[in-house]
Amino acid sequence: MELSRMSAIYATGATGATTVLNGTIVDMDGFNSVLFIAFATATSTAQHLHMEMGTDTATMEDATGTAVVHALDTLYLDVYRPAKRYVRGVFTASGASSVYRSLVTIQYNAIVQPTTTPASTTGKRVYSPGSGTATGLATNTAT
Repeated sequence: MELSRMSAIYATGATGATTVLNGTIVDMDGFNSVLFIAFATATSTAQHLHMEMGTDTATMEDATGTAVVHALDTLYLDVYRPAKRYVRGVFTASGASSVYRSLVTIQYNAIVQPTTTPASTTGKRVYSPGSGTATGLATNTAT
């Protein structure tokens, strides 16, 4: 079982040009947390890091309340249990000449216990560490 997963993208930009790095769309099934790290080799005049999310890879939309804006070299955005299953980081930066920019996505905080989906409900039941059997109410919709 994977305890974490990482992906990265890189780009360069010309003087004053705005570079947008759309991160890899990741499936959060099996993970509770995702960390986005955006980095530029020189301070940009404007940097913006935010998350997009969706119910599938074709329905990505901006997440509200998650933007990090600053002119520093490195930005971090740590998200615990995003509201949608598919997420990606988006890093926008402009400014200095020949700046290398990168966006790293790290999924972590793996859900260690296996889950089952009984046929009688749309919720998930989590195996109890003590008994090894599925527990919980049939109406449980938590994932």
